[in-house]
Amino acid sequence: MSDARWSHGIAAEEGARQYSLMTLLASLLSGRKSFFYLIAAVWVGGLCVYLRALTNNDVAWALVAAEKWLAGARLYQDVIEVNPPLFIWLKAPVVLASHWTGIPQSQLVVLYFFALIALSLGLIWKTTETGFDRTNLLGRGLTLASAIVLIVFPARDFGQREHIMLIFALPYMLLCARRALGLEIRHGYATTIGLLAGLGCALKPPFFVVLPFMLELYLVFRRPSLRTALRPELVAAAVIFVGYGFLVMATTPDYLIRVVPWILLVYGEGYGTSTWSFVFCWQGLTLLGLLAAHIGLRSRQAYPIVTDVLLICAAAFFVTYVMQAKGWTYQVLPATSLIFLSIVVIAVSDPLRRGLHGVLPSVGVFVLGAMTSLPMAMGTYRNPAIKTLLPIVREHAAGGSIYTLSSYLWMSFPLVNKAEVRWSSRFSTLWLLPGAERRLASAEAAQDLALASMLRAAESYTLAAVVEDFERDPPMLVIVDRRRDPRFGDTVFDYLGYLSGDARFAATWSHYRKLRSVAFDDLGNLDIYERVPTAPAASGTP
Repeated sequence: MSDARWSHGIAAEEGARQYSLMTLLASLLSGRKSFFYLIAAVWVGGLCVYLRALTNNDVAWALVAAEKWLAGARLYQDVIEVNPPLFIWLKAPVVLASHWTGIPQSQLVVLYFFALIALSLGLIWKTTETGFDRTNLLGRGLTLASAIVLIVFPARDFGQREHIMLIFALPYMLLCARRALGLEIRHGYATTIGLLAGLGCALKPPFFVVLPFMLELYLVFRRPSLRTALRPELVAAAVIFVGYGFLVMATTPDYLIRVVPWILLVYGEGYGTSTWSFVFCWQGLTLLGLLAAHIGLRSRQAYPIVTDVLLICAAAFFVTYVMQAKGWTYQVLPATSLIFLSIVVIAVSDPLRRGLHGVLPSVGVFVLGAMTSLPMAMGTYRNPAIKTLLPIVREHAAGGSIYTLSSYLWMSFPLVNKAEVRWSSRFSTLWLLPGAERRLASAEAAQDLALASMLRAAESYTLAAVVEDFERDPPMLVIVDRRRDPRFGDTVFDYLGYLSGDARFAATWSHYRKLRSVAFDDLGNLDIYERVPTAPAASGTP
């Protein structure tokens, strides 16, 4: 056999295997029972995995913040959080249920999110059940793909704000595709979808509002006769979004008055990164390639309108990722998920498969497999500090509180939750310091006296807050980050030396002694201090 014929035979066998896989999947989706069994398998399998996983650091902090709030602490005064309060409010049911049932919060929060995922998948199935295609395979395929992006894709970022946003807003995105196709849906379902979408967008209002803005522009362009403003899902989302804004102003005005100015002043400087370092990530390049392929081959696709909507959503989420300018993995999760869904629609396009002899669908199947395998290979959330620090905290701070002097959230959470100790700080981390210190050292602050004054005010607040926290609930154990910190210019920031410049802190710190140092990694050590027991006062006279 010639090399050409041999190569052709190998390619044919490979194509047959790929088509066999697609045929098998199609057969599973075509049966109503087998379809629900498949969705249930993904849901139950994911639930079992995450119930055994470590709670993500941001979720763990939100649980602690919600517990403080329910105990009477004032948000943005006694608890200082960078994000608006919805992320904390959403954890309140978990904290309350844990108190009522005795079930650990780490397990209840997973059950809570999986209940929301089940609701989201139910709405997605109802939205795509009929009308997307004659056989309903596309609708069921999108429901299965949605289960994958909501359960498998989050991996170590399970429960992050972007993950919650996807849970709440994915039905709305597919409803927009339904509207663009000229299909109707019952008002009750549409209203529920809109309410959830409003909650999703409210998690990060300045960023997530990009999504409905771009989708509504497309719908106006696609179907000018559509009464966009009167659709029940849009009215419901607007009510939630606007109502949430008034609720924040009425109940937590300090977020707008105090925290937002701090964020604008120092947060980007301390936690931001160069835009170009993540603009050209694989998600951005893949999205660019998909957009180009879609524009060039749109007329040959079976479901071009559905692909339009999903790629617009992917582009909107990638814009929000760039706008946040942090480059953190969970912030690109929505863009990754919508890229995946877009490839699903393209890969099952029959006219495209026939026209291009299976090239694009075959590539699509490979890409979908790779995208699904990557988060599975990465696994659920891990925290290298837990194994070392947990036994120390349990031994020396049982029944008490701890404090961490660091700019990194994972240094303290979920350590606090696992050790079942109190968190005596009002901050999740000392997040004001890196940006304030870097900006104060800049030429800009030297020339702008007003800016320097605002930065020193942020410093002064941090110093006063630390002292007040130590006096209100003296921590039994204090962990001091002594590693090189890129947020401070890749140097070791001397937290104790900095804070001891305040006489009140120096007096408070005199009650602590160094317990030990922990070699955490090749960047440096963590120093651990314990509170020295106060000797009882002598009674009587000698």
